Amino acid sequence: MGLVRKSICAKAGRAHPDIRQVYGTAGKGYDCSGDYAAGGPMISTNKLRKAMREIAAAKGDFTFFGIFLRADALGTWDLVVSAPWLEERRLQPLREFTELLTKSIGRQSLRQFARIVTLNHRDPSLKAVVSAYAVDDGEVRVQHSKLFGLDIEDAIIMRAKKAA
Repeated sequence: MGLVRKSICAKAGRAHPDIRQVYGTAGKGYDCSGDYAAGGPMISTNKLRKAMREIAAAKGDFTFFGIFLRADALGTWDLVVSAPWLEERRLQPLREFTELLTKSIGRQSLRQFARIVTLNHRDPSLKAVVSAYAVDDGEVRVQHSKLFGLDIEDAIIMRAKKAA
């Protein structure tokens, strides 16, 4: 099923002998046994893209929608989103987004994310990422890069498109 690699959790500062790097239809993931967090995109990107479309139909289009595995995240992924209607640091739009996302993917799937990050849709770094990785309802894979000032081990961008 997977390739045994003992360096994955050790790279995160936790050596453990039972570590597997798993490649599957959802992409690359890590399975660390014991008290360590399991990681990898456990929810399918098809399911996330479906949720993205459903939420966009209800609220408006996203400028950015993707999942990031930060280099320092111990194997857990972040959901990173931006939309004109989803204002950065505003609780009500984030609450509405989270409720719609939960309705679409389920509470268990939502719990698989380390955090949900909202980006200001006017941020110049967002504009640069949208220009570099333009995609609309697809998948662009970015590995070992720096995005939005973060060291990214892996990213799957499902939407990066200028706001209409």
